[in-house]
Amino acid sequence: IRNKWFESLYKMGLGDIVRHKLDPHTALKFNGRAKNVWNYLKIYKPRLKELMKTSGRDQYKLLDIFQSERASGEHWDDTVIELSKMGFSAEDLEYVKRFTTAKKLVNYFEKQRGRYALGGAKVLYMDYLRMKESSGYDMTSSITIFPKDLVDAHKKIVEEVNKAEADKRKKEAEAKFKAISNRYKGADKVYHFEKGAYIIRPAKTATEIVDEGRILHHCVGGDNYLTRHAKKKSIICFMRRKKSPNKPYITVEVSPEGKILQWYGIYDSKPNEAKIDKWLEGYRESLDPKSLMREAKRKSKLCS
Repeated sequence: IRNKWFESLYKMGLGDIVRHKLDPHTALKFNGRAKNVWNYLKIYKPRLKELMKTSGRDQYKLLDIFQSERASGEHWDDTVIELSKMGFSAEDLEYVKRFTTAKKLVNYFEKQRGRYALGGAKVLYMDYLRMKESSGYDMTSSITIFPKDLVDAHKKIVEEVNKAEADKRKKEAEAKFKAISNRYKGADKVYHFEKGAYIIRPAKTATEIVDEGRILHHCVGGDNYLTRHAKKKSIICFMRRKKSPNKPYITVEVSPEGKILQWYGIYDSKPNEAKIDKWLEGYRESLDPKSLMREAKRKSKLCS
């Protein structure tokens, strides 16, 4: 009743914009002082007809793009309509326009049609582009902007970014928890054990613990466990198969008294639980209480 434009918008087939406007969480802004519909919607007059051809979510998504067009003071090519149908938002377009044109983007996605669902490809593409830029790649290169195989290119940049983040994390952990490597030599004499198909030993470095958590996808690589190990409140040990001693399998936390506090495999799972529990019970019984006490009390300049 209070908004004089709502009736006109409904009669023009723009009821979805009204419904979106009534949503208290909407980001769209309108000009309440306007004297005509297009100025009320904050778009160029010719764009009104384009809006009237759409419906549903496409209607207010396209309105968002047209509002950005007018706010920029530019007149965009009609390919932005095609991009809107592919799922690109006004924010997406503002970002992509820094590196290419809307027309080239449409041509690229037309080539991708049939290979991927376009909605999913758009999400993949925007994620890929942002990671490429943040990694310092040449964003003027068409090879960077328009990868031939989008899925493969996205996979590679994800791996690169993850490796860079992992390397940074390991460097920080090594600097902060030097006591872990300092502890290893003495701890290995006490906690190292082999029987049957398995071996168990303490972690050599903070980097090893971080990698263990990353590869097995559990939380042992966090500062909490690194701190506990460095301050000898517990010790992180790796249970491995003898035939592949360098491949993470089971992570075990042991108390200074030799109690098995917890153990987990990949994704916090417990593979062969009964068998592993029995093996670890034998390990626990093999630990010498006096040696455990000496190791726990051994002073280190790097431990507090």
